[in-house]
Amino acid sequence: MRKTSTSSKSRTTKKAGAAKRAPTQKKLTDAGALKLLKADKRIDIIDDERSMGNSLIVNLKDGWRFNDEGEHIFGEDSAVEALESMKRVTACGCGDCLKALGRFEAVGA
Repeated sequence: MRKTSTSSKSRTTKKAGAAKRAPTQKKLTDAGALKLLKADKRIDIIDDERSMGNSLIVNLKDGWRFNDEGEHIFGEDSAVEALESMKRVTACGCGDCLKALGRFEAVGA
């Protein structure tokens, strides 16, 4: 039987136990999130009323909604929160959007 030294075992253990660390992600700043929001093609207007004690208000373009059908505007306390909320934006099929996009003729119009 072959003897192994304790020093080689410890080296092996260290190598096997050394886990690779995932690269750390930089925390998104408010300015960085605002830049990403301004580049989003689904957004029509961003109205920053935070200096007045209000919210950052995001108006979506025709064809997009926030939570419910016909909800085309939302507000958040920070640009980072607004960017996170954009994950919930989906296509809107309300009458106003369809008419604005030329996909629907309102009855009697």
